[in-house]
Amino acid sequence: MMTREMEIRSLNRCPHRRCVTSLLGGLSGLALGWSVWQPGGLSFGWLLMLSVFCIPTLSKTSRLAAFFGYYLAALVLPITSLRDYDPTPSWTLLAGIGQLVLALVLAAPYALFAVGKPGQAWRSGAGAILALLVTALPPLGCVGLASPLFGATTWFGGLGTTGLILYLLLFGLCVVLLDRVSPPFTTEIHWFGMILALLMVLAMALGIPARRSTSRGGLYCPVTASCPLRQISTVSFPFGHDVRTWPEFEKRARLITRLGEQILRRDPGTRLLVYPEEVAGPLDRGFTRLYAGFAERLRARHATAALGALIPWRVPARTPRQKSHLYWSDGIVFMGQYNRVLIARQPAPVVEWNPLAQIFRHTHLAMPAFWGLPGGPNPGTHPPLDHASYGKTHVIALICYEQALVWPILWSRPRTHPMAILAPESVHWEKSAAIGDLEARLARAWGRLYGLPVALAINLPRASNS
Repeated sequence: MMTREMEIRSLNRCPHRRCVTSLLGGLSGLALGWSVWQPGGLSFGWLLMLSVFCIPTLSKTSRLAAFFGYYLAALVLPITSLRDYDPTPSWTLLAGIGQLVLALVLAAPYALFAVGKPGQAWRSGAGAILALLVTALPPLGCVGLASPLFGATTWFGGLGTTGLILYLLLFGLCVVLLDRVSPPFTTEIHWFGMILALLMVLAMALGIPARRSTSRGGLYCPVTASCPLRQISTVSFPFGHDVRTWPEFEKRARLITRLGEQILRRDPGTRLLVYPEEVAGPLDRGFTRLYAGFAERLRARHATAALGALIPWRVPARTPRQKSHLYWSDGIVFMGQYNRVLIARQPAPVVEWNPLAQIFRHTHLAMPAFWGLPGGPNPGTHPPLDHASYGKTHVIALICYEQALVWPILWSRPRTHPMAILAPESVHWEKSAAIGDLEARLARAWGRLYGLPVALAINLPRASNS
């Protein structure tokens, strides 16, 4: 009778073994990525199964296939949901190609860095930590919607940045321990088979897929004792599309003013009103004139409104032959008792800015500002990005797509002691609830990790008004 060791050796000599293990690795990654946004997706079992993809016994090909499958599935929800933004066939094709490219690019660091030889599991663990960091921070982190680092928000609530560091160390430790405790003849096929089996059990136990409920915004407080109830109010309403003409601009200003005054009458103790992304339109001379009366009434009540608006900022020419460019970016205009203008660091790629604009000479209205942070190559060309505050009150501003990224909050949190996270977003174009729910879930996760209240203001789809 053939022994187990002989069976393993026979399997290793099989000419199709690499194809089989790569296929199984891809299927395991697909199943694991699919479970990310489901209930229990950030549990201990999820972290343990993800770390399996980094153990030294796996080949580079299998590791790349596994993480490619993981990111391919984990990016399905955010990317395919954007078809509501532009349902044309060309955009559907572009979204599909983008999903494939992003999955491959995000998987590559794990195949390159998490490499170790037998007896050197620590090298694979250190490489896995490095890959996790690389895929969460710019430039790759600008599309890292499915970053495994979000698991820290479930594991280490209240610990903030320390929790992210602990999660990184735990991820590397899992890689090392799995290599040390695994049986000597455990193959890639056995690992991937185990992951698929566990995920099937998880799916049956939790009743996946779960029913999705539409988020309507509001104030979320992970720590009840520090909840500024009735001091911070959010305005979630189906405002509709962005204003384009002066009559629309005036009509929108009247609606914003009316909704704000209703809240101030209902809750006189309100000190901050948070509105959704871009609802107030472009910040120009007409803006100041339209909202002058509202700002005066806010000051009389010692209140401040945080209006989502489009902020102009000019990028100077790099050479004498070039011209400076005026761009419009998502931002927040604080007005009333305190006045301040903040700009979004990272608009959503493709739908809000074109990463290849310098090559194809095409730009969207919004541009990313992460390469022009204070002290960077273009200081002073845009409103301040760090120390988000109004008066002496510090906040963390995560506008729309920034809620799905790791690095914006890492940049903001250690520099100040904020009292809240402001999370304005706009999903008025959505037919489904996918993107709105996804961003609301991630914003609340950041609040849970840092122990901060989250003011979530949403420009809702029209169907939400019923």
